[in-house]
This record gives sequence, structure tokens and C-alpha cells, in this order.
Amino acid sequence: MAQWGKPMNSPIDQFRDAIRCAGLIPPDMIEPGKFHKFAGEGKGIRNTAAWCKLFPDGMGGIYGDYSTGLSDDWQAKREKPFSAIEREAFKRQVAEEHKQAKADQNERQAEAASKAAAILSTAPLVTDDHAYLVRKGIKAHGARLHNGRLVLPIHDTDGALHSLQFIGPDGDKRFLPDGRKKGCYFIIGETKGASVICIAEGYATGATIHEATGYPVAIAFDAGNLSPVAKSMREKFPDLPLILCADDDVATEGNPGIAKATEAARSVGGLVVMPNFGADRPDNATDFNDMAALHGMESVARFIAGLIELATPEAVTPGDPQGSASGSPAKLLSEAEEADLIKKLSGMKPLEYDRVRIANAELLRVRPAVLDAQVKSAKKGNSGEQSLVEQTEPHPHPVNPAEVLNEVRAAFNRHAILPAHADVAMTLWIAFTWFIDVVHFAPLLVIRSPESECGKTTVKDIVGLFVRRPLPNEGVTTAALFRVVEQEQPTLLLDDADSWLLCDPNDDRHSLINSGHKRGGRVLRCVGDHHELKAFSTFCAKVIVFIGKSKDTLHNRSIEIVLRRKMAGERVQALRYADRSNYDLLRAKLARMEADYLPAVAKAKPVLPAGLENRAADNWGVLFAIADIAGGAWPELA
Repeated sequence: MAQWGKPMNSPIDQFRDAIRCAGLIPPDMIEPGKFHKFAGEGKGIRNTAAWCKLFPDGMGGIYGDYSTGLSDDWQAKREKPFSAIEREAFKRQVAEEHKQAKADQNERQAEAASKAAAILSTAPLVTDDHAYLVRKGIKAHGARLHNGRLVLPIHDTDGALHSLQFIGPDGDKRFLPDGRKKGCYFIIGETKGASVICIAEGYATGATIHEATGYPVAIAFDAGNLSPVAKSMREKFPDLPLILCADDDVATEGNPGIAKATEAARSVGGLVVMPNFGADRPDNATDFNDMAALHGMESVARFIAGLIELATPEAVTPGDPQGSASGSPAKLLSEAEEADLIKKLSGMKPLEYDRVRIANAELLRVRPAVLDAQVKSAKKGNSGEQSLVEQTEPHPHPVNPAEVLNEVRAAFNRHAILPAHADVAMTLWIAFTWFIDVVHFAPLLVIRSPESECGKTTVKDIVGLFVRRPLPNEGVTTAALFRVVEQEQPTLLLDDADSWLLCDPNDDRHSLINSGHKRGGRVLRCVGDHHELKAFSTFCAKVIVFIGKSKDTLHNRSIEIVLRRKMAGERVQALRYADRSNYDLLRAKLARMEADYLPAVAKAKPVLPAGLENRAADNWGVLFAIADIAGGAWPELA
């Protein structure tokens, strides 16, 4: 199944695919035996942080990204397996090439550090009337001036200078080429005697936070450097609470500002805070400097201090960075504080809540799914209203993910006749539904057949036993579907879809399917007596069951299972006679998998089979990631 029956790509195309899977865009020309530099992950075309070298024989190579610390190797696939001698020779070559790449990096960084020192020695302190500072409404805080640009020195925890950032009057930002940035930072404010240290991405954001609160702020310069800087801060200040002040990149796929800040906070036991722009948020508002521009410095001070005080009761008030705090790690909230926070969250609109749910789950030290359940319960109050979707309590003990997937796969084969590999594909898709909070794409599961009586409903029912938050479509209007997806993010089980999917192109459910493949997908609808415009989230897992053939728009977004009628002599156990208590236990184990492996899935970058590209790669990527994380036979099965 992994090879899709297609011929292998050429070795150089395989090398390019490996580089792409690492989140990089390979150079147009890759000459064997030559060291190439190109833009690092998420960087502009002027950047040269990423690198690669294809070995002279074209059958192996190394690649990496200085800005993120990535360093990996690749070996070509071929029809004839490599011998033990060839594999050993490849390992030696990889080790030697990595050693050479590291030496090259060290030499370049040393040269950049010398150049940074030379520039800084002649750069005067900048005044607060610099055009960039005036536009951002902030002060200089020790920044210097070089050729009309602000200059920020980038130091490590020992105080050694490694590089510089230059910021133009128009906000254009550049780094000294080849300078080390990973784990290095620029400090605003005094850390000696501080009770809290904040960490932010950009200079304007950090300056705003410092001026509003008085807390010292470490500037990491970008989201990818938040975790390395947080670890540097933790090493230098082992007892201080660390506050990750995230950018809310709501318009960017995967919201890297919040995702990377959350990852950094987890790595050091820190707290995540993010700006609150209110109901009338401008499209371009993402950070605390934008929040200050909209609502004033005082609003930033109150907001950040309020969240910090909930997590660290001894934390100081804004404007008093020294205070009397003991510097103890963040404490759990009291029951009263938890209840107050849940009440506030339950009063938010769905889109407002979605922007803060991850940070508040971190604050409460619970999984986002647990917080969702508490907020929904609070919304219902004493009305007695039941949850629209089934909630599952995780198994009390850690589980072996490979064994859990084996049990799900066995259930399919116990109760249904399936085409080759369908049991594996649907098992991995079921597991994906439990990790939907951290994935960027939601592939559809299409269960179809050319005629009736092929077991579609049975297979759909098996899927429904194990997915996260299952919701059948029977008795649910189209308007209600939009609202339930917005409120619950269920796994929709859309049975008998041929009645509208293939016959009525104007049915609103088409927009629900087409727009909901990618995180952030939404549709606009008029609601209420005054026909007010409202955006409904459509991102959720969906099972679609029908008779007939898939159209291209559906096929391209799908994991597709085509069933046939059971042949004479084929026997299965009837699902209606199954012991549901065993399957309920299996659901609890899947929920436990979510609890234990959510961070691993969020960070996974699986190597995809050659030929699996574009939307197919989007669909299958998370399934391969889960197979790799589960281990056992699953990587090979996938």
C-alpha cells in the first residue's frame, strides 16, 4: 500500500522528497558531490540556513538546517537491497560528511561572530525617535544603530556574542549571514532578582511586554527558536517561572506562534500566554505589540499579570519586576480559581475560545480535550442538556500503541470482508481522529461500493465504535451539522450520502466536506432574524458512506475503501452479537493513546513513500506518522 504501485522516483527526486519532508524547499539544482546552501524552514529567499550534499554516486546524501538544528541523512531506494558491506560503508560516509558539515558550520559561525563584534564596536546606541520605534510605540532598550537600522546583539547564556539582527525603519528584518541563533537571545530588562522571565519572538513584542509589565524579556527572534531559548533560560534560571508570550498566527497554517510557544513551555515546565484582541480583532493583529496598539499598554499589563498570577500566586504585579516572590515553579490553581477560569471560558464565543484553549489547557495542566469537556459542561449549566457527542474517559494505565492498533484491526477482520490493506488504512484513520487537535489536514474516510449489500453500514458502525466523538447524521439537519461541527468538532458519520453527494451539487454538505479538509477551514452563513454573517468552522473528521463512484474533488481528499459483496463461503461474526464492553475498553485505550502521544504526533515529520505527493501526502502523512510512533509491525504495514 505504501508504494501505490508506482515506479520509484529517480534518486535525486527521492533526495528532494526527503528534504521536503523535513519542511525545507530544496534548491533547483543539486549537483552531486557539492555542498549546497538554501533557505531554512520558513525563511525568505535571502536566507542560507539550510544545507544539503548529495554524495558523488547519487545514492545517498545529508541535509539539515542550521537555524533549527536539523541534521539528517538519506539513502536511495533501489530494487536490489543494499548489502551489509554497502550499509556499513554508507554509515561511515554519512559520519564523515556530517563531521565536515559541522566543521564548516563552526568556521562560518566563528567568522560571523568576529564580524558581529566589529560592527557592534562602532555602532552607537539608538535613540527612541528611530522611525521603527516610533511606529511600534516602544523604546530602544539598548539597541544600537548601523547604516540606519536598529542592531540587536545576539548572545548565549555565557554572554558570548554570536550574531546580530538588523531592523530597518520599515520593519524589514535581517540577520548577519552564517551567525549562530539557536538558543541565543537578546535580553530586555534586568534578570537579577527577577521573579518571572518572559520569552517572546520579536523585539517589538518583547519591548511591549517589558514596558507594560516590568518583567525581563528574552527575545528569541522567531518561533523556531522559542524552545532552544526556553531551555537556555531554564538552564540559567532553574527556579524561575518562564512565561512564553506567544504570537497568535491565526491566519497561518498550523498557527506556528502558539504551536511553538506551547512546545517550548512543555519542554521547560513554563506557561503560555497569548494576546487577547477582543471581538473586533483586525485581520493583521497577531502579537502583544498589536494588542497594545489597539487597547493600550495597561491592557497588556493587566492581561499578562492576571494569567501569571493565576498560575504563580507569588508572582509580582506589573511594574514591579523584583517584588517579593520566592521564584518557585508555577503552582496548580485552586478549585475556586479553576472554576472561575472555566466560567470565563464558557462565556466566550467559539472562535474566541479556540484561540485560547491550548494556552489555558497548559495553564490548568490538562489535555485540551479535557478542557473542552469542562467548558461545554459549564455552558450547559443546570439545564440538564446532554452532550451531543460521546465523550470517552482515557484508560487509567499507559498502553502499548501497537497493541491497541492491532486490536482495532482485528475487530475489522472479525466483522467485515475487506479489500487488501483496508483494515490497516481504517485502523490508522481511526487513530488519526484522536489526534485531530494537532494535525493540519483531516482526510475523509470514504466507504463506498458499486452496489448495495456490500457491508458499508457494518464497516461504518465498526468505525463508529472507535473514533473520537462519533456523531451519526441520522435526524440531523444540515444547519445543525454546521453548528455541531463548530461546537463539538465531532467525527461525522455520514451514511447513505449517495442521496445528495452524487445527485445534488447545491447541497450545503458539499461545502462542509470541501472546506473542512484543512485546519482553519470555514464557511460563511447568514444566521438569525437579521441575517447576520457568521463563520462556521468545518474542520473535523468525516466518514462518508455511499453507493457509486467518487468525484475527483472527493477522491483527492480521501482515504477510500471500496467494498464488494460477500462471496459464498466467506464468514464473519455479526457485529450485533459482539461484546460491546470489550470495544468500550478499546475506545478508552485509544483515548489514553491520545493523552500520552499527542506531543509526539504534533512534532512528527514522517518520511513518505516515493511518489506520494501533494494532496495524497496531506491525506496519508498523519497516518504514516501514527504508524511510525506506534512501532511494532505498523511502520511496515503502512
